[in-house]
Amino acid sequence: MKRRKLNVFSLSFIDCICCGLGAIILLFVVVNAKSAHRRHAVASDLRAEVSRLKLQVLDGKKKLVESRNILSEIDADMVTAQGRSREIINVLHEKNIELADRDKDTLASKTHINQLKADLKSLEEELRRLKAGAETQDDLGSKLRPFPGDGDRQYLTDLKMGGNGSLFCWTPLPVCLMKPSSELFACAI
Repeated sequence: MKRRKLNVFSLSFIDCICCGLGAIILLFVVVNAKSAHRRHAVASDLRAEVSRLKLQVLDGKKKLVESRNILSEIDADMVTAQGRSREIINVLHEKNIELADRDKDTLASKTHINQLKADLKSLEEELRRLKAGAETQDDLGSKLRPFPGDGDRQYLTDLKMGGNGSLFCWTPLPVCLMKPSSELFACAI
């Protein structure tokens, strides 16, 4: 027998190496397929989460726009309310001034009324005093002497005034008195 030469790379060795390499490739394919499936499942979960978050963001933006619109309406209403409150405060101030003036007028009127009442009381007192004095003078009034005749008398001047007309002149300021029938005329020159 002849010795054969030892060959390290024989057919059986290459078969073993190819089988091992095939097993490793198959292992990678199987593992990679499972990981791809897992990645796909995780990615689909993440996509769902992302789409849910996008919906929340859109809903939040809508609510933000609505809130800003409501805020601008509230600001406009507040400005209107402040303007109205200023108008009301001005009207109240004017009414307070009017009321104070009327109170002053009322106080002055009350003072004037009280003064008039006091004057009325003093006049009533004076009237009572005069009535009391008049009762004593009534006796004197009944003692007057009657003058007979139709009024053609000589009074203090010793002039007899009679007839249809009369003329009287005074020196510093000439004044004419005429008495035709029953009317009296006066003239100043």
